[in-house]
Amino acid sequence: MCNKIKKNVYLYVDFRIMKVFENLRSFQKLEYVVMLLLAFAIPFHWYVAQCCEVALLTVAVLKIVFDQKCRFNERQMRFKWVYLIFAATWLVYFIGMIYTQNTHVGWMQVSKKLGFLIFPAIFLFSDMSYLNKDRMRVIFYCFATACLLFFLMNLYWTLYDGLVHKHNIGLITNNNLMRIYYVHHTYMSMYALLALAFSAVEIIEVEDLKLKIYNIFISIAMLVFVVLLDSRAGIIYLCVEILILLVWLVFIKKKVLMSVILTILIAGGAPFALSRLNATIAKLSDDDNPDIRMVEMRCGMDVVKNHLLFGVGTGDRSDEMEKSYERFRDNLIAEIKPARAIDEDEFLLCRDEMLSEIQKASRAGKWNIPSKRFYKFINNKPVEYECDTESVKGMAVEYIYVGNAIKHNLNAHNQYIDTMISTGIIGLLLLVACFLIPAVIAIRLKVFDVVCFAFLVMIAINAMFESIFEMQMGIIFFCFFWQLFIQKSIGEQNTLSPQAIQDIKF
Repeated sequence: MCNKIKKNVYLYVDFRIMKVFENLRSFQKLEYVVMLLLAFAIPFHWYVAQCCEVALLTVAVLKIVFDQKCRFNERQMRFKWVYLIFAATWLVYFIGMIYTQNTHVGWMQVSKKLGFLIFPAIFLFSDMSYLNKDRMRVIFYCFATACLLFFLMNLYWTLYDGLVHKHNIGLITNNNLMRIYYVHHTYMSMYALLALAFSAVEIIEVEDLKLKIYNIFISIAMLVFVVLLDSRAGIIYLCVEILILLVWLVFIKKKVLMSVILTILIAGGAPFALSRLNATIAKLSDDDNPDIRMVEMRCGMDVVKNHLLFGVGTGDRSDEMEKSYERFRDNLIAEIKPARAIDEDEFLLCRDEMLSEIQKASRAGKWNIPSKRFYKFINNKPVEYECDTESVKGMAVEYIYVGNAIKHNLNAHNQYIDTMISTGIIGLLLLVACFLIPAVIAIRLKVFDVVCFAFLVMIAINAMFESIFEMQMGIIFFCFFWQLFIQKSIGEQNTLSPQAIQDIKF
């Protein structure tokens, strides 16, 4: 009986796979396979995804030369302005090399952001008319399945640690969850949220019962995944995404039952999300115990205001941020007052000794997060070093954070600020354009893709809390799916008809 069930499943899967590969020419099949591999690789490791990116470029070039005979799809070429604006994001970083001093770091930045040039080149010049709706869906299914497997794999390791090695897993922490290798929880939450948006829409739109059940399983798993990742931006956006899906269900799909279910989910998760939001706001606004991101953003804006138009140059961002951190630290030190009238040289000596003790008292692992010992020190020790307690309390946490930022060469943890630091207001406008272009395309073609809308809002929100385009795991993810959504909007939307695929005209 079990073997019969397995055989039916294999036949079912084989049928689905053969359907999307049916009637494709050799180079089309190869290009499509690499896209599937890239979508599957993104959640697992950026380096594997980058290798797939290079493979996709290679296959696309061969396809353009030998299959298309250097003739291009007319519909894609009519929207070349879309691809050119996107590629201009890479171009401003390249131009920024003209006035950068740290050329070594600059060329690293230029090469890191090649995805902004490679993906639009592929999707503009390689004929993508074979990417109909069904083939697009399979790409997203590969991505969602990879997210599911990654979650289950790491969940197994976490439970294994708890049951066998007796580690504390009252709440599955980021380090436990990323047992096999480190993946930043912000990026994994973005992957999971895109998979959740896609699978939730599939539940509504597919007719096949097996696929509905599979998508329900993915949706539940991704919902749990985002919560366990404990990314503040991820949890906040989770509620935003559910709200977007609710509006789509009510006003476009008019699905009453599903709308009620989502409303219950929002009502159940709202207290948790609001508590996280309130905690974040309180952390950001607490002068005595601020969030480290506030220190980073404040120093980033200090650089921006002096280089608003063109930025500091592609390679000088880290150097200028370090200078800003040092200025900020000097200002903090200047806030410390003596507890009583004392000789200035003696006070400076005592102050420096106290700052050294603050560094020692704050150590709690790699990131020097203030510990209980640190707060105990702040309450009891400043007077011993002839320093005013209140003035020390007002600067101590920020002093620790800015020292940490200098030590680890941290960026602004805000993509908008980091973009302005490197390329100025021009780079920022291009970045914002990347979020607006799909909306312009949707209005012009009178189409609306709720998954695309959720994806863009998610990236825009996460970019406020993380420099997501400073790492390949963010660049490849954004560039690849952005191009897929654009192609989905402007593509030929062929059916799986053999004649429609074979009669492609260039």
